[in-house]
Amino acid sequence: MTKTEKNLSSPVESRRLRKKIVSRHKRSRLEEMFVYGITLGSSQRRPILVLKDRDSRLTLPVWLNPVDASYAMRDHSHQAYAVHTVALAMMSRFGVRLDRCVFTEVKGHHQFVTLHFAGNPQLEKLEVRADDAMSLCLATSARFFATQEFVERCRDVDAEMLELEAGLNLKPEIGSKNHPYVM
Repeated sequence: MTKTEKNLSSPVESRRLRKKIVSRHKRSRLEEMFVYGITLGSSQRRPILVLKDRDSRLTLPVWLNPVDASYAMRDHSHQAYAVHTVALAMMSRFGVRLDRCVFTEVKGHHQFVTLHFAGNPQLEKLEVRADDAMSLCLATSARFFATQEFVERCRDVDAEMLELEAGLNLKPEIGSKNHPYVM
């Protein structure tokens, strides 16, 4: 009998293993997330779209670029989505609908999503950076999904980014060079 088999023969070990498997399954199950609001990061430099699950147990910070953040803050009930007018017209022409946005991975300090489309078999999925897709997802009322594991990883990255920003604040000469096109 192997060590694993001996451990599993114990009722206590068997319960621990089942609990661990159930916990891992819960952490990897997709949870629907809903838009909660937009805020600025602690450095007041980077806008964050805040998503929460139905019970507000999970909070997912989605880091945005300033253009998408300003777009997301607009009241869209009365005006056309000017930024996405062409994309929405093309999607309509080809019978494509953006159904859902699934947060899939974090690489460095970037979040990635898989956009799931319906209506045309030639476009079913598209993997993109989250900050490039959020305003389109909001414009099309796409549903958002993430796993608990993804949310936890984003919290870790958010903490890392805060540490980096704190280091940059200690050295103001970093980033002080003006861009040649900025007046």
